[in-house]
Amino acid sequence: MLKQWIDIITQPGWVFAFTPTDSYTGLITGRKAAVVYTSGIYSPGAPLAFGSDFHASYLNDWLRFAGNHRRHRDPLPAHGADRHPRQDRAAATARAADAGKAV
Repeated sequence: MLKQWIDIITQPGWVFAFTPTDSYTGLITGRKAAVVYTSGIYSPGAPLAFGSDFHASYLNDWLRFAGNHRRHRDPLPAHGADRHPRQDRAAATARAADAGKAV
């Protein structure tokens, strides 16, 4: 559903402009994006059998194309038996709130 929403709004005049001399120019500027990545099984350093990180690169590329160069990335790791999901979620929420503060 997120991919469909991105496809719908990525239109000239909404998200980007195009001129033959400058090519594509992102129109979403002057704003900060806080992105939290989470996965049911994938986490950095996990074996390839657990998947790969395609969502972070896709969203980062789209945000850059749209003109947003102020991003705060916060990967939330997959939870195994030895993890503490409630504490991890609270810590991620605090980091996101801190990232959203005005500079």
